[in-house]
Amino acid sequence: MIEIRELSDREIHKFILDKDYGHLGCCDKGIPYVVPIHFAFEEDCFFIYTTQGKKSEIISKDPRVCLQIENVKSNNDWVSVVVLAEAQELVDESERSAAIAAVARRNPTLTPAVSIHWMDNWVRENIEVVYRLTPLEMSGRASIGRFSSECAPDAASATSARITRPRRRREKSISAVNMRTGQWRFMVTPRSRDTATSERVRYLRVAVRARRARGLSL
Repeated sequence: MIEIRELSDREIHKFILDKDYGHLGCCDKGIPYVVPIHFAFEEDCFFIYTTQGKKSEIISKDPRVCLQIENVKSNNDWVSVVVLAEAQELVDESERSAAIAAVARRNPTLTPAVSIHWMDNWVRENIEVVYRLTPLEMSGRASIGRFSSECAPDAASATSARITRPRRRREKSISAVNMRTGQWRFMVTPRSRDTATSERVRYLRVAVRARRARGLSL
């Protein structure tokens, strides 16, 4: 089990500055829609370059979006930040150019938005969509108390530890009940598997000798 802690605003801001990839979620009539996306974070806003499609249709109806950013190294070592924001499509050419330049600095190929690099004016005016996401709320969590490779025991030491670990002893007993009447029973309490058979044989031998000494039948 791992522990999880909340990130401070400063930690969230620092984490976002080092990242340029996340998952953008929007919602259409109660149905969520999530896509992977590249972004740039400048002046406390996120900038996204994409093309017209389902997400742009949804955002045009409801600009409330969620951006999730993560860094997962292992199940015990991860950081996740969730940003609730309001998306605004940029239509001013100077703002669009500045936003695209910011995204291109982090993602020069502008993939996956541009799989084939169109350059004519019609495409730029009718296919490209550029958004500015203004954060409304940001939260983050990270795992703590994680195990590092330096601290984890290697296979040899782990085997050695298992071999040298003292065996836990459990109580054991044998009962001969009312031997004068010949009514008796054998009972051994549970114990480790590797000694159960030999101990049972030994106790049976003791019981047999005791009954023979008293002249009782087996």
